[in-house]
Amino acid sequence: MEFCPEDGSLMVPKNEDGKIVTACPVCNYQSKSKDSNLIKEKLEKTEILKIHKSSEELEALPKVDAECPECGHKKAAYWQEQTRSSDEPPTKFFKCIKCKKTWRSYN
Repeated sequence: MEFCPEDGSLMVPKNEDGKIVTACPVCNYQSKSKDSNLIKEKLEKTEILKIHKSSEELEALPKVDAECPECGHKKAAYWQEQTRSSDEPPTKFFKCIKCKKTWRSYN
């Protein structure tokens, strides 16, 4: 990380005439150094979580009082899955008994 010597803001990569330089987003100060100090990293796509519960699986799940955001029905099947890091609580999933809409709760 590089900080602007003028105002202390975090310098961000900027494409300047085909070259990558670091520049301050506040005062537009540009670093004199080459792009050798830039950290280049590849971000990978995160898989979208797909929830498919068969009718047999749905019947086996516990039923709880939860209002469906789609149809307003008051009963839903309930299960938990660890969708974030292990030090975070599991995500709670609900599936409406009537319309089969699935939603989640993070708390």
